[in-house]
Amino acid sequence: QTYVVQRTRPRPFRTVTRGVAGIEIQTIGREAELGKLQAAFQLVCDDRKVVWAQIIGEPGIGKSRLLNDARDALDLRPERFRWLRARAFPGDEKHAFILVRRMWFDRFQIAEDVPLAEAEAHWLEQFAALRGPAQEEAAQALGLLVGLPFNNSPHIGALRHDPAQVKGRAYVVSRELLTTMRRQRPIVMLLEDVHWADPSSWDYLVHLLLEEPRADQYGVLVIATTRPEWNPPSTLLNYPDYLSINLAPLSEPACRTLALALLQRVEYVPDSIVELIVQRSEGVPYFVEEIINWFLDHGIIDSSSEPWKFDAQHFAEIPLPTTLQHLLLTRLSALTEIERVTLQHGSIFGRNLWEGGLAALGLPDSAAALKRLQPRGFVDAQPESSLAGEKEWSFHHALQQEVAYESVLKRMRRELHKTAAIWLENQARQAGRLDEFAGILADHFDRAGEKLAAADWYLRTGVRSHAQGAFLEARSSFERALELVPPSDHPRRWQAWLGRNDAVGQLGDRTAHQQSVEALLELAQYLGPAYLAEAHYRKALLLDRMGDYPAALKEFQTGLLNAQTSQAASLEIRLLGMMAICQGRLGDAESAALTAQQTLSRIHTVPEIDAARALTNLAVYYVEAGDLARAAQLHLDQIVIYQRLDDRGGRANTLLNLGYDYLCLGLYEEARLAVEQSLDLLEKFGAQHEMAYARLNLGLIDWRSDQFESARQRLRAVQEDLTALGDRFAQAAGRCYLALALEEVPE
Repeated sequence: QTYVVQRTRPRPFRTVTRGVAGIEIQTIGREAELGKLQAAFQLVCDDRKVVWAQIIGEPGIGKSRLLNDARDALDLRPERFRWLRARAFPGDEKHAFILVRRMWFDRFQIAEDVPLAEAEAHWLEQFAALRGPAQEEAAQALGLLVGLPFNNSPHIGALRHDPAQVKGRAYVVSRELLTTMRRQRPIVMLLEDVHWADPSSWDYLVHLLLEEPRADQYGVLVIATTRPEWNPPSTLLNYPDYLSINLAPLSEPACRTLALALLQRVEYVPDSIVELIVQRSEGVPYFVEEIINWFLDHGIIDSSSEPWKFDAQHFAEIPLPTTLQHLLLTRLSALTEIERVTLQHGSIFGRNLWEGGLAALGLPDSAAALKRLQPRGFVDAQPESSLAGEKEWSFHHALQQEVAYESVLKRMRRELHKTAAIWLENQARQAGRLDEFAGILADHFDRAGEKLAAADWYLRTGVRSHAQGAFLEARSSFERALELVPPSDHPRRWQAWLGRNDAVGQLGDRTAHQQSVEALLELAQYLGPAYLAEAHYRKALLLDRMGDYPAALKEFQTGLLNAQTSQAASLEIRLLGMMAICQGRLGDAESAALTAQQTLSRIHTVPEIDAARALTNLAVYYVEAGDLARAAQLHLDQIVIYQRLDDRGGRANTLLNLGYDYLCLGLYEEARLAVEQSLDLLEKFGAQHEMAYARLNLGLIDWRSDQFESARQRLRAVQEDLTALGDRFAQAAGRCYLALALEEVPE
């Protein structure tokens, strides 16, 4: 009943051995589920579909075993395909794009602590091997999303300062990369423990995979494992090729077969013992494994010679634990002190641990203990390490790590987490990759009770998540920092509230946005005029968005006075531009014109990026004032600045606005050219909202140019995009434009 797999190609990822003296067994009791996965792969090969197979089950029920069996079965098939693999861990929900990062780092074979320059060079090399030559910008754009900064790049300098561009461009690059890979052969993606996956990685996977494949692409089989408490996104549940595989406990016959397979090296085991294993394990395969490991630990099974012997008398002297958790704890307690402490200290790092980390925790000779623990089903040696130069191990099962961790005294955990954090920080610092470790360090210092150190790392994590366009994770990090920082620490609390304000503003949570603004105003009273200027500006923006222009104008004016006092020139320019819009909307044309002129006279005193943003506000004022020619000129000035800055996202949005200026001026050909140029750039960033507006404007240009049939077709098509985006204002405008086109070309 045993077998050895002769693989047609090497596995490009870490292996997991069986938990009883290295015995590998055939699939038992999961034949139907394995058949479903085989059939799904056939759809991928024959119909070129993207099939998402979700394996759902309680801990210990055999999710990873089924995934490994499916992997082995697919490995033996004649079809050539590529693997992608990643695993989520507890706490990942706080780390933006961490699952995506692991997937591509595993594919490109990049260690977490290899020196940054080496990691970036290897990333570019591996990306080119998949995508082809002359793809440096695309490689760096995706690398930026997963934590490789490419600080000296001439390609993504402006990109890194706009979260929407960072995320949008990386998504487009990812789709192009996957398309290239799928044109060559099918892909099998293995995702383990997705119930712990971060929201941003889920968003990435949904956008990357859950779209209908084109005819020229091979399919993708996603095999993912999760626990029952997981709430899958509605997009996945509604996906037509979503396959849910719910693992129930093994039947009694299957459980009996599994027990006999694992006991095959034992000369004779009484039937009553086999039945006890079946009844006690309640159909949980991992429980069956651990009962037999428990027999080996206690000498009930003597493995000193072949065949093994079962000692029934010794079994009668020791009560068998009644639950899996109790059995795991009993096995842990029965170890020698060095073996037990090795597992306990290793659990501080999580599912994976390193010999160097254990040495830092006071176990310089852990290697020998780990080698003894491996054949007993506690740990598995990993053929490759995520930390360069370190020997990596993993707990054989997540429940083992959890039990080991809970057995560590709470007062000891804090000191161990602190030491682990210091060791990991040193690893990251030597590699020049502290930002990539920020979330992990925040968690360790938090568990260590080092509140200020943890808060600083959470702040750093929040800033990084926001820069990646991962606003949910950013909000979570800033809010945890606020819980840790004392009320008297005004600078840290300001940074946390400011970050939270930006995150909840992007998420559209108005209540949280208002709360953040009020907190900033309160803190600014202690911090001085520059902070007051920023706080009043933030409140004014919120009021402006709500349509309360009189209140917004007062806040802009108060902010302006404080900006002038603190000589914050860039903020002063932003305030002036918004004031002109507000004054114009309130009907104070004279004051608005003076404010606009004052802004223009000061705009050369600030950095170009701030000048470009101020020109956006001024152009809005001039459009609303009816001076479209002036607005168009300002947009042209903006485009020149964005070209110098190599900011393609800024240039795309400005071209879209310029196209609308020309449209209103009756310059239809100029309008069409500007909007089409904008659309070409927007497609490179996957900016769906702006792209929909561009198509809407092209429909209006068609109508104004008497191209009524084209207008009707374009405006009908864009309605679907606007509906999906939920933009009711644009939907209404689009229906109005469509009605005008239909009036000219009746159906």
